[in-house]
Amino acid sequence: MKKSTILLFGACLLCGCSTTTTQQTNATTKPAPQTASSTQKATETTTQMTTTMTTVKASQKKMDIDAIAKGDFSSVVGTWRNKAGYELTFDKNGLVGGSLRLGDITKTDKITYAQAISSAGPGFILNFIPSGTSIPDDLFYEGNDTTDMTRDRMFGAQAKISGKTLDPYYRVNE
Repeated sequence: MKKSTILLFGACLLCGCSTTTTQQTNATTKPAPQTASSTQKATETTTQMTTTMTTVKASQKKMDIDAIAKGDFSSVVGTWRNKAGYELTFDKNGLVGGSLRLGDITKTDKITYAQAISSAGPGFILNFIPSGTSIPDDLFYEGNDTTDMTRDRMFGAQAKISGKTLDPYYRVNE
């Protein structure tokens, strides 16, 4: 009786092992993916992503400080955010929402700035800096422009600024 039980148990164990071995063998005999196809698909995907990113950048207008000086904010339409998380939102007529409104606008040879008047307290000067333009040195009491000059940007100030603490706004969407 014990021998029969041991033999029956052994037969079940062998059957179970042979099924597992067959499954493992079947799993390893699947054809390997073709490297050329995988590479081609990865290249196509990368190309599509690059094309999409290029299209998005190309659709954004460069900040037009001449138009802004005339009250046309269409080149800065969208939401702008700084590292601290503060946001400014513009439509073609200027700031929208929030407690700020724009007052007098002044244009210099490199930048345009506007009075930002707050209903909640003191205002500040909002500076519009187009890509390719550095912030003029005379606006700094220390340091210099460390912002991303390849992008349009804005910053607010009540006095001269520090290059170390400058936290500009960059466009995050249109």
